[in-house]
Amino acid sequence: MCESFGNPSSAHHAGIEAERRIKTATGQLASAIGDAEQRRGRVVWTSGGTESDALGVLAAGRTKKRARNVVVSAIEHPAVKQSAELLGWQLRTLVVNRSGSIELEALEGLVDDETGVLAVMLVNNEIGSILPVASIAERAHQLNPDVHVHCDAVQALGKLPISVAELGVDSLAFAAHKLHGPKGVGAFWLRTGARIQPFWAGGGQQDGLRSGTDNVPGIAGMGAAVALAVEDLQERRTRHEEHARHIIEACQSAGLRFQVNGESGVRAAHIL
Repeated sequence: MCESFGNPSSAHHAGIEAERRIKTATGQLASAIGDAEQRRGRVVWTSGGTESDALGVLAAGRTKKRARNVVVSAIEHPAVKQSAELLGWQLRTLVVNRSGSIELEALEGLVDDETGVLAVMLVNNEIGSILPVASIAERAHQLNPDVHVHCDAVQALGKLPISVAELGVDSLAFAAHKLHGPKGVGAFWLRTGARIQPFWAGGGQQDGLRSGTDNVPGIAGMGAAVALAVEDLQERRTRHEEHARHIIEACQSAGLRFQVNGESGVRAAHIL
């Protein structure tokens, strides 16, 4: 805020320096999700995970003129569910099993030729279940090649290795404050070839996908937070697993009655 305070849309020296900060942050995030060359998609900077989810569901859905239904998992964040409702289509729910995960067979009969968007998160924010997003995206595209598959990866970034190539989704949502970055900033990754309808027009920033003067300090802060989180990802995962074991052992020693939600499934280490 003191050194790179220029408007990144301006051609003067201060603006160019601010734009450089954004490019650095974009590279940091792209590298963290396995797209260092930024060939598979592009990063759009947003105000947080809620807006990013809205872009992946509502803005993407508005490009599907022939769609009549939207499919969301039963454990999505309200930002996803309520964006899906705003589409005005039939809302279909992808059920989860007792471990909080999704079995591939659950897709059958839900995704069809009139499905515009399928939304499924990577890590659930309540019980930590890791959903088989790659398999779900692959099967959904088999059932309907035109369906837009959106993934809320807010709880996964900096906690699990992420590869956009392996996930096979059309868009991803991220939030800075889930990995010690600034509040009020997030990111949206859009696969090359996938489309969204911008919520508003203006100065044409970010290729017109999200017009408005960029939040340079927030963006730079998120980029730095992502870089730090990825750098010691495995160390922190091990530490989180130790914390979880300690808590469970303490509960057992105290004779408490408790239940670990999603215990029988694959779970992220940082949520217990």
